[in-house]
Order: sequence, then structure tokens, then C-alpha cells
Amino acid sequence: MPWNSTAPVGSISVKANRTILQQNTTYIETTMGTSIVGTNTVTTRDHFWNVGSDEDGRHRFMQSPAFTVGGLPVDPVVGTGMDSVMYSKLKLAAEAVAQQDVQPFFRNASAVMQILGIRACAVFDATGVIAYSHNVSSVVRTGTGLYTVNFTTNLPSPNYLVSCNAMRQNSDQDLPVIGSVASGNVLANAKSVSFVKIVTSNRGGDLLNPLQTWVMCYGG
Repeated sequence: MPWNSTAPVGSISVKANRTILQQNTTYIETTMGTSIVGTNTVTTRDHFWNVGSDEDGRHRFMQSPAFTVGGLPVDPVVGTGMDSVMYSKLKLAAEAVAQQDVQPFFRNASAVMQILGIRACAVFDATGVIAYSHNVSSVVRTGTGLYTVNFTTNLPSPNYLVSCNAMRQNSDQDLPVIGSVASGNVLANAKSVSFVKIVTSNRGGDLLNPLQTWVMCYGG
């Protein structure tokens, strides 16, 4: 189906423009729900056309390739009349030694901020039963205050950030319960691309089974 970049054409009659405008309308109807991937036309419904008043003209998702200039990742500037810009950039080796991953960023007039999405997270009880999770297949309790959080899909490297904490069972437990990543002289024993081991204890270091524990993994 042809697409006419100039429509209507001012130098021809209204009747002659009917064919041009009809071709454009038909083109939009048949192609607005498709995307070109390589040489293939794929129906992805990445944006909506002739669906309904609440959907038409809106996008379902955005594809954002890594932003590079001259082969090196460079942060784009905020252009004239723009308040901010969102983009994806390949991390430099100095920023991510083990994994130069493409990650999202946000920039406004004051700063560049990395949008650190949560790669995995979970809320679980004293026995390891999961109440809520994302990209966590299971939580295994290996002893008092000891838990292994297993990821459904491996994280890009073992150098992700971990934030965790816990809630004590009752007021009789000594001091607040603290959640932390297991320590040791071998990183792979406590933290890897497929799991992270969590320890819950009081401030004195005594291991405790908490009422609830939560863990979140970012970046990597």
C-alpha cells in the first residue's frame, strides 16, 4: 500500500485527491499496529490505532537502543526548549567492570541520574514463604536467620547493589532485627548472578528468625 508524503496535493482537484487520501488512510489502518524488525514485518501492537478513544495514538512500549557518539557512550545534552531527556547508555568498563550493560538514564538541567530499576526483589516470612516477589523463584531457609534468595533469571553480574532489612517477630526479641548480605572472604559463596544469601540478626550479632524480611537488588 503506497504512502503519499504530500496529502492533499494543492495543485489537483478534490476528486483527484480522494485516491491519495484513501491510500494514506488504508496505509495507516494496516500498518499502525506493526513494526519492521530487520527485513520482517512483525505485528507487535507497539502503538494503538482505531482501537478506542482511550488508546488511539498511545504507545504500549518504547524501544531505546544504546546512545553512543564516536563509539563511546556520551550523555546527551538537554536541548533548547527541553526540560529533560531519557536515554539508554552502555556503561563504561570503569563503571561496570564485569558487565558493560546497557542501562537507562535521565538528565535534566541539574544532573544526570541513572534509573536503577529493581532487577529482583522479594518479601518473605520466617520460613522463607514468599509474599511478594519479582524475578525470584524461591527463598530457602538454611538455618536460624539464614536465607538464600534464588533468582528466576540470572542477573548480569554479581556486582549488583543489595538492600535488605527485616521485622522482628515480637517485642520480646532483643533489639531491632537487621538484614544484611552474608559475609565471607569468597564473594561467590554469598552473592552470585543466580542467588544472594541474606542474614538476619540483632545488633549484637545473634541470628534471629524475623517476622518478615525484604530484599531488593539493583544495577549490576
